[in-house]
Amino acid sequence: MEQNSQTPTWYDPYTQVYFSEFDDWGQVVNWAYPLYQSAIETPSSILDIAEEIKAKHTKTSDKIAAALRFSQDEVRYLGLEMGTNSHQPTSASETLSLRYGDCKDKTVLLISLLKAMDIEAFPALVDTEETKRLKELPPSASVFNHVIVTLKQNGERYWLDPTVSYQRGTLEYLEQPDYGYALIIDKGESALTSMAQKPVHTNVSVEDNFFIAEKVSEPSRFETQYTYAEFEAINRRSNIASSGLNSVAKSYFEYYQGFLTGLSINEAMTISEQEQTGKLITKESYLISQFWEKTDEGYEASFYANEIQNSVYEPKQVNRTGPLYFDYPNIINTTIKLHFAEKGWGFDSDQEEIDNDYFNLKTTTEFNDNVLTLSYDYYAKQDHIKADQIDDYLAQRKKLISATHYSILKYAKASETTQTSADVLDSLGYSWLKYVLAGYILVLIFFFADWRLESAKKVKFEDSPFYAVSVSKFIIYSILSLGIFVNYWSYRNFKAIKERDNSSIMPIARGIFAFVWYYPLYLALAEHSQQQLNKNRVMPNWTALTLWLMVLASAFAYRMDEYATIVICIMPFLWLPLVSYIEQTDTSKEALHHNSHWRIRQYLISLTFAPLLFLGVLQEVNILPNAAIIKGDSLWSYQVHFLKRNRLTPENEEILYFYSDAVFDYREDGNGITENYIFSYYKNDDGKLESDLSHFKDIEKIETTYGKTKLDNTSIKVIKTDGSDFLLIVGRLNKQDKVLVEQINLRITANKVR
Repeated sequence: MEQNSQTPTWYDPYTQVYFSEFDDWGQVVNWAYPLYQSAIETPSSILDIAEEIKAKHTKTSDKIAAALRFSQDEVRYLGLEMGTNSHQPTSASETLSLRYGDCKDKTVLLISLLKAMDIEAFPALVDTEETKRLKELPPSASVFNHVIVTLKQNGERYWLDPTVSYQRGTLEYLEQPDYGYALIIDKGESALTSMAQKPVHTNVSVEDNFFIAEKVSEPSRFETQYTYAEFEAINRRSNIASSGLNSVAKSYFEYYQGFLTGLSINEAMTISEQEQTGKLITKESYLISQFWEKTDEGYEASFYANEIQNSVYEPKQVNRTGPLYFDYPNIINTTIKLHFAEKGWGFDSDQEEIDNDYFNLKTTTEFNDNVLTLSYDYYAKQDHIKADQIDDYLAQRKKLISATHYSILKYAKASETTQTSADVLDSLGYSWLKYVLAGYILVLIFFFADWRLESAKKVKFEDSPFYAVSVSKFIIYSILSLGIFVNYWSYRNFKAIKERDNSSIMPIARGIFAFVWYYPLYLALAEHSQQQLNKNRVMPNWTALTLWLMVLASAFAYRMDEYATIVICIMPFLWLPLVSYIEQTDTSKEALHHNSHWRIRQYLISLTFAPLLFLGVLQEVNILPNAAIIKGDSLWSYQVHFLKRNRLTPENEEILYFYSDAVFDYREDGNGITENYIFSYYKNDDGKLESDLSHFKDIEKIETTYGKTKLDNTSIKVIKTDGSDFLLIVGRLNKQDKVLVEQINLRITANKVR
């Protein structure tokens, strides 16, 4: 069976047989637990650092973030996973002393620091390749290739990776990895835990401003601002640290030179950061001496949402049996503003939406005060495209390409304008949305503070066996709090049951996973009804089972972005029989009155969350446009012209595969193959191109060193028949490096046979 290219890492078309010495995941936990516990410690060296952190930070969340930052920045990553080091972590004090360690060692150090501050945390075993397919595999310790830290703070579970570098921001804004499923190493754990999180942060926001001169002959100014968040910000910081700001600024400049004629730097690039959110912001300013392109009708200029177009890419294999990898979560916002110095321009306002199973794109055109604003808001809905959906996906992609391109025409004889909609690249959108997202996070924090304040009051009503609240408040507040009040209501009722029955249940866990514990809560209420009224006054058992299944289905649908808002509005009504019964059991009505009373902070929370009911789901994790090996027909014509003009590729052959390791501009370096040639080029320190173009018949063999992670590049050493060699550097995304290696070897072998 042939393996399709660009498939998700978790997809495997082959039948496999697994053998394991473990019967269940609980046995794996029991095996790993003593290994980590023996390494977790709080000697004076650990305590000293913990005290320094506590002296600087008062909030628990800030202490956690500071401890994570220490383990990431102050201890180098070094993997020596041989012998016992493959599974036994080094003690925390030794790792601290050495100032280096692998993922196990850094995890143990972070947990020890947190323990010294009375913060409970646990190791979590993950597999960065199998990800969500891990759920289908039999229990085994050998399926894991990485370990991170997990903890709960204010009722929320966090996943922290101490091996990540250049991560910034407070705990609430930290980008958390999602490897599908994790095995938490703690007593009592016996199953995998889902790491899935609802994406809320935009990966990249772009605002392009074109200040268009009145006369065609005059230069126009172009200013652009990129706001990178989460892992995208991490990648940019890493690039700046390794290459230097000047090199990055140069690559950005050369990137824009590819499609903006007569470009020159107006102001040097600046970089700033947001301490709380961890976002990285770059600003650039250029002058364009040839802004307009001459046409038969006059002068034309085109604008593109490049990042969005690049994210919705065309597969290399259209006829396929395996799914196509798709960037998810991926939220991109682009705003393009055209500031006209010349009066008399006019544009119609317009809105358009493309909504399908794969992505959602909203475009808005507005013209006010002689400024044309083009807004593009994109988010992906799933992490793969099924093989039988490819044709439909490509049809939807074609619509997106057209919708994310905009052209303006300046007539040669007058200042009349027309507007058209065409096609080309991919970019970002809505700059205001970042403020909405920031407000959402702040209100979410405020909600949990409200939760804690209510809990701290500990108002008790002896005649009320449950947490009674009016049906009207339950429905309204559940909807306006985006479903969070359902979890809080469930938590309070399970807490009441625990206190009444002196049981060992965990109310917080049952509150968080309220949809799972719907039916057990019904059983508790039904039992109470039998004891008090000698009959079940809650609802029939079959009705409870039906509603429970609907609750579970709604919880699943909530995780599908297309239905999130509908589920939020419907979900509270499925709980009404339980809410109504508890309301009726409050014989004194004191608790009901107290809990149903609306407080100022609840009004504020509701008013703040209300607009979010109409926004839809925002999602994250973005891949660099040039992070993958691409087919030659995906290159733009000006890129191909550059390669051929500089004799980097043959004039008479089409490029089959191409990869560039540059930040933005293919002119910095690149390599690939045609049908008969393999090529590689890069710019030296003097800015001059150095290249190698060799026929496959002149190549003896290749030696490949594959990158260990998705972020590592693969090196292909090309050894020629004359003994000389050169290097290809390619990306690992979707295992396309293996596809390229296979294609190279096929052509080397074919030429030897000839």
